[in-house]
Amino acid sequence: MASAYFSPDEQRLRLIEHDSGHGRWELARYAPHPLLKPYIVEIQGYLESPGPPVRRREMPNGNVVLIINFGSDWLIGSETAGPRLTRFSTFVGGVDDVYTISESTSGAHCMQVNFTPIGARLFFQASGRELAHKVVGFSDVLGAEGNRLAERLNDAGDWAARYMMLEAELAARILPLAPPRDLPAFVWEQLVETDGTVAIGALAEDCGVSRKHLSVTFRELVGMPPKRYAQVCRFRTAASLLTAEAAPAWSDLALTCGYFDQAHFNREFRRFSGYSPGEYRRSALADGTGILDA
Repeated sequence: MASAYFSPDEQRLRLIEHDSGHGRWELARYAPHPLLKPYIVEIQGYLESPGPPVRRREMPNGNVVLIINFGSDWLIGSETAGPRLTRFSTFVGGVDDVYTISESTSGAHCMQVNFTPIGARLFFQASGRELAHKVVGFSDVLGAEGNRLAERLNDAGDWAARYMMLEAELAARILPLAPPRDLPAFVWEQLVETDGTVAIGALAEDCGVSRKHLSVTFRELVGMPPKRYAQVCRFRTAASLLTAEAAPAWSDLALTCGYFDQAHFNREFRRFSGYSPGEYRRSALADGTGILDA
């Protein structure tokens, strides 16, 4: 598919400029072309002025993340790995069910692609099981092709050229391989569309398969069992509502998102974020550009 087909579209671009005691940065959020929406959630560009390192908690959201770096390295760590952070430049983060720590070593400059599990499987030619709960170098997954793509994007120079080049590359690798919707893809769609509130047993029954068969095939695509992924979807929705301008009362939020009660909501929210709902809200930047790590 010709790269010119994916020309930059200002209507799909949202620019956020942040300037506070936490630092100065520019975040350009770019919605994917309609043909790529089943596979790409969003493309972002990020430019941070040099200053004190900003440490964030990256919350589990059910997506696979690719960071293509043009500037200083990143320090990345897992909630389960303790205080040790590992240095990365361009890297891939698989689906996870715990938060991740990210810290820029100086002024950051990068692009980010948020893949759906289906899009990641097609782009990287790797199963979700291979990528889940890991952060790995881009070239470790895509080889020399990954390095060449990162170099071409770095040389492109401006966001418009980079968006056009990257979106065309995503389309060229994904669209020719896009298969008909299979069982795990259908189940993934149902979990996303219902924000994780659909019953897994009912899904298996509707699909005419056992829960075990459903779990095995789904885990190959996504990297975790459907029940856990449903919990991630539910958390993602709750976290989004919690930081909305007109956030509902916590008791209403818990019921809206499918939790049994307030205690269930608090327990699961802390498990995924490491914060209570109140701590999470206080740690969220007002412009929606991240959650600060205490």
